[in-house]
Amino acid sequence: NHAMTLLNDGRVLTSGGMTGKGSWSTWVSSDTTELYDSKNGSFTVGPKMTRPRNAHTSTVRANGSVLIVGGVAWGATSPKVANDLYDPVKNTMTSVSYPGGSLPTGHFSMLLKDGRVLVVDDAKVVAFSPTMGGVWDTLPGIPDKRWSFTATLLNNNKVLVAGGVVNDTPYTFAKTALMLHL
Repeated sequence: NHAMTLLNDGRVLTSGGMTGKGSWSTWVSSDTTELYDSKNGSFTVGPKMTRPRNAHTSTVRANGSVLIVGGVAWGATSPKVANDLYDPVKNTMTSVSYPGGSLPTGHFSMLLKDGRVLVVDDAKVVAFSPTMGGVWDTLPGIPDKRWSFTATLLNNNKVLVAGGVVNDTPYTFAKTALMLHL
């Protein structure tokens, strides 16, 4: 339940996940990051995220920084706080707010052609904009709340959202695909 992201310089950022042994009740989310250098096959420790998390996303932005969004802090005592922005040049992690209070889980994020990072979470659709140090734009939501879906950026700058779970009692799966017009 960690995230791995290929950085512009060829290294791979691994963030979060879970640690533990034995039964699931002993497992906890991690706040660690590691960097894998494919040139020499080595791992180095990166900066800690602002909170432990697993089941999150990480997206490389146009400027090379990485936006780490959402996730679950399973077994951790830290409160739900902001998302993180990783700077690979300075090797630093900075806290970033998220609109609407609760952090997304079961969501999807992707880099759009205009440099924004799109996050689709349940019925909420937002985009992290690189202008003015990073602000969130709220976009039109989707009609049916869903999680664990896929999304693909099309050549016409629309996003196709397909699949996912729309109800968890009992589990009901989405039977329709959606088109987001950005």
